[in-house]
Amino acid sequence: VADSLDGAFCSAFVRAIMQVPGIPEFALDDYEEGTRGHSAEAEAVCFVRLRLAQTGDAHIGVGLGSNIDQAAARAIAAALNALIKE
Repeated sequence: VADSLDGAFCSAFVRAIMQVPGIPEFALDDYEEGTRGHSAEAEAVCFVRLRLAQTGDAHIGVGLGSNIDQAAARAIAAALNALIKE
């Protein structure tokens, strides 16, 4: 799961989340990154799709940030929150 992510930060973030008691096992199905805007004030944007291992249910998370690591962490957290609420 974590090895399919781009970047050491994302891999470490997902591995850390998977160690939290009560977090269900999940897989990262998709990861896309880009920018919103073209100026020096452009924001990083990240889209992820997480899938619960037990049920196969999937949710998409979107994150914005001043850098791609921040955007990825927010996207993963958003998708995971949606999975957990289900």
